[in-house]
Amino acid sequence: MKICIIHLSDLHISSKAAIHQQNISALVSSLHVLEPFDGIILAISGDIAGHGYVNEYKLADQMIGSICATIQREYNISAKNTKVLVVPGNHDMDKRISQLAERKDVEDWYKEGLIDEHVKNELDRMQSFYDFASNHICFLQRDMPLFTQKVLAFHDDIGEPYYIEADLFNSALFSNKNDNGLHYIAPTAFDKYAKRTLGQLVITIMHHSPDWFSLKQKHELNDAILSKSDLVFYGHEHYEASERVIRNGGNATVVQAGGSWWKDTFTNSAYYAGTFDTLTRQYCQYMFKWNKDCLFYEHSNELNETLQKRYVGTAKFAPRTQYIDSVLREDNQNICGDFSKYFVFPTLYLEESGEYDLTQKIESEEELIEAIKRTSQIIIAGRSNSGKTTLLKRLFLLLSKEYTVLFCGIPEISGKMQDNIIRENFREIYGKDTSLFSQFEQQNREEKVILIDDSHLIKPDHLKKLLNGLSEKFAHIVIVSEQETVLDVHDQVRATLGVDYDLCRMSISKFYANKRYELINNIVTVLMSGEQINQDELVFKIDHALSVQTLSFKLDPDFIVKFAAYYCAHSKELQGEKINVFSKVFEASIELSIRPYLKADETIGQVKTALGEIAYYIHPESVKPKSA
Repeated sequence: MKICIIHLSDLHISSKAAIHQQNISALVSSLHVLEPFDGIILAISGDIAGHGYVNEYKLADQMIGSICATIQREYNISAKNTKVLVVPGNHDMDKRISQLAERKDVEDWYKEGLIDEHVKNELDRMQSFYDFASNHICFLQRDMPLFTQKVLAFHDDIGEPYYIEADLFNSALFSNKNDNGLHYIAPTAFDKYAKRTLGQLVITIMHHSPDWFSLKQKHELNDAILSKSDLVFYGHEHYEASERVIRNGGNATVVQAGGSWWKDTFTNSAYYAGTFDTLTRQYCQYMFKWNKDCLFYEHSNELNETLQKRYVGTAKFAPRTQYIDSVLREDNQNICGDFSKYFVFPTLYLEESGEYDLTQKIESEEELIEAIKRTSQIIIAGRSNSGKTTLLKRLFLLLSKEYTVLFCGIPEISGKMQDNIIRENFREIYGKDTSLFSQFEQQNREEKVILIDDSHLIKPDHLKKLLNGLSEKFAHIVIVSEQETVLDVHDQVRATLGVDYDLCRMSISKFYANKRYELINNIVTVLMSGEQINQDELVFKIDHALSVQTLSFKLDPDFIVKFAAYYCAHSKELQGEKINVFSKVFEASIELSIRPYLKADETIGQVKTALGEIAYYIHPESVKPKSA
C-alpha cells in the first residue's frame, strides 16, 4: 500500500485569493508523478490563517475540503483513507484579544520560573484555531493544548490496517516580531510525546523548528524529535529545504521545511509531496514550485529514502476494525451489530481471592477491571449460557484501551503449540505485519492480558502446559469455565503455578429479577427506538411473561435476549392473543436457533418433527415399543 503525504505550510489565508481554484487544481494534478497511491495525508504546518480570525478558518475549511474531495475523485481514494493534520503558527493567534508580550517580559518570566503562568493568556488568542482544528480531529484534548498525538489507520484492499503515528505540536506561544529563542513547550507535552503508539511510521509536525525555542528546550526537543520521528515537517521560515538527518548514529530522519503556499500572490508558492510504501518503507519525495509563466507546479529535487524501522519505548496496539466488529456481534441473538448497547453486567461472587482482600461481590465492570489489575489469574465459572463468553468479549473491549489483549477460544487453541497460538491470535486481532508482532514480543509483560474462553473443553495436559507458558508472558490471565468443571480447572492451575500463586476464583450469579428487568429494558430501547409505544409498559409485560416461568425454565441471559427480541418484533399481534405468550415465543426462539444450521433441502418443520421424535423417546414416561 502506498500513502501520499502532502506537506503544505504558511497558507496565510486572509481572503479568497489564497484559495484560488487554479492553484488547487494544479496541486491535485501535480500528484500524478506520484501515483498510484491508496491514501493521502494532508499535513499543514502552521500559519493557516492570516490573522487568526474566524472567517479565515472558514475559508481554510473550504480549501481543505476542495483539495481532499478533488484528490478523492481524481485518484479514486476513499474518505476513510483521507487524513488531515493541522498545527498552528504565529499567524494563528488573534492579536486583537490581548496584547503581545514584549521580549524582555518573556525573558524575565523564564528567569523567574513564571513562564507557565502566562500560557493561558497566549492560548486565549487561539480559540478560533482550536475550533477549526477540532473539525479535523486535531487538538481535541483541551487539557493538552500544546500537543496532540493521533494514530491514523489506512486500510488496504482486503481491509488490513496500517498505522501511522502523527505528533502535532503547538509552537506558537510567545510569538512576536523578535521571538527567536522565546518559544515554549510544557513538560507534560514532552512526557506525552515520549510515549510510542502502535504507529509503524512516525510523523512530527510543528510550525517553528526547535531553533526557535528557549536555550533550555531546543536541544532536548531536537533530540527527542530526531530520535523518534521518521518524517518531520516544519514551516515559518518560508523557504524550501529537505534533508536527511542522522542523530547520534541512529536511524535517518527526513526533515522538510515546507516553504510558503501563499503570501500576497502565488509567485513563490511551494510545497512538498511524497509517497510512503508501507511494504518496503520507501519514501519518494518531490518539491513542487509554482511556475508563473506556465501556470503549474513544477516538480524537482527527487529524494528516495528507505526509512528504517524504529523501536522506541513500548507500543500500544489497537485491534483491527474488522475484529472489533466481530466481537461486537452476537450472531445467535440477532439484535443489532453491537451487543454493548444492551449488555448488562452480571453479579459475580468471589469463591477465593488469593492473597488479596477483594470484595466478595462484584457488581460493576469497574470493580472487575480493578480485580484483574490486582491479581495475576482469574477463573470465572458459570452455567451453560450464563453469559460467560459475552462477559469475556466485554472485558476485551474494556481492557484493550489500556493493555494489549489476546482473546482465545477453542478454535485458536486446540492442537496448537503455545507460540503458534500467540502469534496467530495476535495476527487475527491486530494485523499480519511482522514488525507489529516483533514489537508485541518486546512489550513489557505487565502490559499484556490474555482471555481464554471455554477452558473446560481444553484437554487437561494441554491446559496445564498452556497456562505454565502463558504466565511467563502475560501479567494477567482470565479464564472462563463451565460451573461443573471449574474445580478441575482450579486444581490444574494450582498444580501448574504453585499453591501460593495469586489465584482468584469467581462465579457468575443467576440473572435475578433486577438484572432481567434491566436487560429487557435495554433491548426494548434498542429495538423499539422511534416507535410510538409505552416503553415501560412493554418492558413490564415482557418481564411478567418471563417471570411466571422461572420454575420451569432456566432464564439465562441468552434466552432472555431472544425472548425479548421476538416479543418486540410481534408485540402488536401478541397484545390481543389469549394464549400462553411464553409458549409462542419459546417456539419461535427454537426456530431462530435452528435456522442458521439448516441444509439446503431441509425445513424448520422437518427439524422440529425430528426433535419431537427424539424428545418422545428420551422422556422417562414415554411408551416404548416392545422388542420382538
